[in-house]
Amino acid sequence: MIRQTYQRFNKSAFICVYLRFILVYILLLYFSMKPAPASDSAEFSTQLNDKFIEINNSRRSGN
Repeated sequence: MIRQTYQRFNKSAFICVYLRFILVYILLLYFSMKPAPASDSAEFSTQLNDKFIEINNSRRSGN
């Protein structure tokens, strides 16, 4: 019973890992063929920085 459960779990874990690597590989191919414009990444970076500053300020004020 335990061995059967372990084999079933092992099989499903292997399938999940395998699918994950396939997905990552496909996504890497897609993004390497189509790079994001520099303006998009700069805008995202600015938004992220603003969010961190907002969180930091709210912690300092004690909210």
